[in-house]
Amino acid sequence: DARDNYTKWRGYLVEELTAEYLDRLFKKESIYTSLYYFDKGERFEADVTVQVKDTTLLCECKSKILVLSSLKGKLESIEKDFKDAIGKAYDQAIRTEKW
Repeated sequence: DARDNYTKWRGYLVEELTAEYLDRLFKKESIYTSLYYFDKGERFEADVTVQVKDTTLLCECKSKILVLSSLKGKLESIEKDFKDAIGKAYDQAIRTEKW
């Protein structure tokens, strides 16, 4: 459906823009997008990864839009939006780091 397509496209665009911005700071050959790995039989993706010598930068991109109640300042809604965006990205980065 159109909403799913829009959400998927928005996520893809955020990942592409992240890689482009990082390209200003790092050599292109050290930037990787959409790296897939398996953990306990389940497939996961690392959105944007930068590898420079012995240092790895993991970027888990979220294209979450704040809901109207968050924009109006409703604390519970802001907390949920924060968890859905920042919290999920953090959990994904930790899983990727452990892998």
